[in-house]
Amino acid sequence: MNKKLAMLGALFILGQSALAGNIGIGYGVTTPLYHNDKNDYVLPIVDLEYDKFFIKGGSTYGLSLGYKLIEEDNYVLSLYGMPFGGYEVKNSDMKSGYKGIDDRDTHVMGGAELVYYPGIYSLETSVSAEYGEEGGHFTFRINRPYQISSKLTIIPSINYVYYDSNFVDYYFGVDSREVGRPGGEKINSTFSGEGAHRFGAGILGNYKVNDAISIMGFTGVAKVSGEIANSPIVDNDVIYILGTGVMYTF
Repeated sequence: MNKKLAMLGALFILGQSALAGNIGIGYGVTTPLYHNDKNDYVLPIVDLEYDKFFIKGGSTYGLSLGYKLIEEDNYVLSLYGMPFGGYEVKNSDMKSGYKGIDDRDTHVMGGAELVYYPGIYSLETSVSAEYGEEGGHFTFRINRPYQISSKLTIIPSINYVYYDSNFVDYYFGVDSREVGRPGGEKINSTFSGEGAHRFGAGILGNYKVNDAISIMGFTGVAKVSGEIANSPIVDNDVIYILGTGVMYTF
C-alpha cells in the first residue's frame, strides 16, 4: 500500500490548533489494515495560513487546501478541498495471495468542518464531512491540551468516523473479477461494502526545544467495524500507531 498514512485518520485526529503555524516531518509504524507488509511511513507535516486561507497536511487524510468561512471566538467554520482524498492501495504492495486485486486510487474530495470551543476545560471539538467521486465520511473529534510545563504539552484525543457504503465498497469491496485471479489465490469470495464506522483514541506529546524547534511523539489505537474488518483484503480490525517527529514553528 503506497499511501504513506493510509489509516492515520483511523487512529486519532489531533486538534487543528495543535500543529498551527508549523512545518515538519514525522516517522511512524502502524499495524497494517490490509493484507500488506508495509507498516512504516514518513509523514510530512504542514500547517500554513494566510489571511483566512490555509494549507494543512499530516493530521487527517492528507493535504487539504481551504478557507475559513466564519471565524469567531468560540467556533470556526471552514470549507476545503483534498486533492488526494481516500487511500491509495496498490496490488503490488499486497502480500502473496492477495495481489490479484485492482488498484484503489485516491480521489478529489471536498469538505466542510466546524470546530467548536465550548469553554469547558479547554476542550476542542469538531464535526467534519468529506465527499468525493467514490463516496465519503463523517468525523466527530474531541481533544483537550494539557500544559505540563512551559515546554511540554500533552494532547489526548478521541474520534468517531462514519464511512458511507460507496466509500467502503470502493476501498474494501471485492468484485467477482478479483476472486481467484492469478496472484489472488487467497481471495475466495466477493464482498460488497456497507456503511461502516471506527472508533479511535490517541495522544500526542509536544516538547519545545526552543522557540522555533519542537519534538513530538504520538501513539494511538482504533477499531474498525465488521463492515470493513470482514473484507477478504483486510487483515486487522484493531490498528495501532507509534511515531515521532520534528517541527519548525514560524
